[in-house]
Amino acid sequence: MKAIILAAGYATRLHPITLDKPKALLPIANKPLLTHLIEKLSHLETLDHIYVVSNNKFYQHFIAWEANTASKIPITIINDQTNTNEERLGPVGDIQFAIEKANINDDLLVLGSDNLFEEPLTNIQHTFNTKNTSVVAFKDIHDLEQAKSFGIGALDHLDKITDFEEKPSTPKSTLVATLIYFLSRSNLPEIKSLLEKNPEEEVKAGHLIQHLSTQTAVHGHILNGRWFDIGTQDQLEEANEFFSNV
Repeated sequence: MKAIILAAGYATRLHPITLDKPKALLPIANKPLLTHLIEKLSHLETLDHIYVVSNNKFYQHFIAWEANTASKIPITIINDQTNTNEERLGPVGDIQFAIEKANINDDLLVLGSDNLFEEPLTNIQHTFNTKNTSVVAFKDIHDLEQAKSFGIGALDHLDKITDFEEKPSTPKSTLVATLIYFLSRSNLPEIKSLLEKNPEEEVKAGHLIQHLSTQTAVHGHILNGRWFDIGTQDQLEEANEFFSNV
């Protein structure tokens, strides 16, 4: 298995602190956000390589971080060659960019670099191995108003995804998709297929879930414990406070 960590965004909602530093390298409990994710990945025994996708603007920041980060799993930084928010490839574009750049033909774990969570990745991997399908981690946030800002899923009694909407105005549930995907190798060609169907627009991460779940069986795993989607200063401070006390 390979892992891709998506860290090529420009975090405009966190300006000015992300004008000269990538969000993934902001400190949470005295270490970079990205380092927390590397530590969680280290427990996956079948994982043999980690790829971090950066933009060109912050590429050297990630190179410096990698040089000073101890990891038992090899880490490669991939530069997606964009320099501004307007040029960004988007999450799905960056996944495909990394697949092609690294010639990935393996089961794939995709993580958004702004996801921080308590539950071990080994639990989600167990679901992936048991279901033998791609798996998306969901979190029940118990708030319909907040749910409007996320991709919202519905699962059947076997946790198969039966419905998915990206940022609905009237959410059917409070089950939000996190950017934690275990993707089966056999599903990887669908990523390129989705991008080719939408050549003129950025493809959101939720659109990939929507697409995959209409093409094949995809299951959900509902996260236990806290989950942080760090997009604002308040969320950054909340995550910092929580992980400083665990």
